[in-house]
Amino acid sequence: FVVLLANRTGFNPDTVLGLSWSQVRESNWLYGDERWDIDPGGEEDRVTIVGKKGRSLRAQVRSFPARVTTPTNPPVVLRKLKLVTSRLRPHAPPFFADRVFLFSLLNSQHRGVTGYGVGSDSLASDISWTRHLKSFIRENRLPAFTLKMLRLTSSDLVDEVTGGDIIAKQTILNHRDT
Repeated sequence: FVVLLANRTGFNPDTVLGLSWSQVRESNWLYGDERWDIDPGGEEDRVTIVGKKGRSLRAQVRSFPARVTTPTNPPVVLRKLKLVTSRLRPHAPPFFADRVFLFSLLNSQHRGVTGYGVGSDSLASDISWTRHLKSFIRENRLPAFTLKMLRLTSSDLVDEVTGGDIIAKQTILNHRDT
């Protein structure tokens, strides 16, 4: 789920790993909370993710069609995440309760529900995350990669699609200047 969202949003690693439900706009002024259950077929039928980038004062905003049902579409990924973490959420400490990525630890050092970012400055260097990513890579026989590499790939894709438009790249990466 982390890799899918990182790939589609182009967010920084810490932005993806620290994503919270309050940053996901799944309702709108007209359709309210039932938005995912109605299909008005209009432009406004989108899910918006507002990422918080560590050093930046500006948010990174990504919008995706709510009705596209391909498994890699972020609204589909988010719906599935909401479903699979719903039983964990009431048991999460307040700091993690709103996080999109929750998991249960069952080792000798720590038991309970948590998210990424325990005991590290960077969420991407969290020991649980690094173990999960290495395991995912090994199980799927993939070459080694990081979330930062996915972000750089997003940057390359913007170059390719826009013919090297530096302003488009700046916008996608949420950089202060070109």
